[in-house]
Amino acid sequence: MKTQVHMSAGDRREALIAAAVRAIRERGMLESSTRTVAAEAGVSTGLMHHYFASYDDLMAAAFERVATEDLQRAREVVAALPTPSERLDALVSEFQPAHDAWQFQWWMDAWSSSPRHPAVRETAARINRGWQALIEEILADGAATGEFVCPDPRASSWRLLALLDGLTIQVVAQTDGPGRADVEKWSYHAARVETGRA
Repeated sequence: MKTQVHMSAGDRREALIAAAVRAIRERGMLESSTRTVAAEAGVSTGLMHHYFASYDDLMAAAFERVATEDLQRAREVVAALPTPSERLDALVSEFQPAHDAWQFQWWMDAWSSSPRHPAVRETAARINRGWQALIEEILADGAATGEFVCPDPRASSWRLLALLDGLTIQVVAQTDGPGRADVEKWSYHAARVETGRA
């Protein structure tokens, strides 16, 4: 184990979250543990428990770090665009999995581990609601300006989010499922259907 460096409580907690992000990115959420994160951070498991009551809490903090950064990046991308149509297309594009789709693997791990890890479940649900709210805001703006025909932006946002999530999982988790080009085409079509532009 590396020599432990003295840090303030806040810096130490941030360092442990960063170590958890690295460990989980390499091994996956379900294959990581307090021991593997402690080794990555160069600290004892006892010290980790001083900052996090359980591994569940540490996983939730690491997941929140990665997932919140993704959501914030999407918010910044759409905020820079002038029309609801451009913002919605940009948001759909954010969901298209790249070759290095490790962020999407985190979501799959979070959802699959949620029944056993309440802190992860609550964090994933909260951030998922953030994505839904962002889509709903774009749809409502488009409906208000007459650019979209969307009588129920809330329902449309949930349907669109569920479809985007599901198609992404098919690309990331399956080797013989639809390819990225098909998923991108279907996603844009679904967005046009939900906004009366198909």
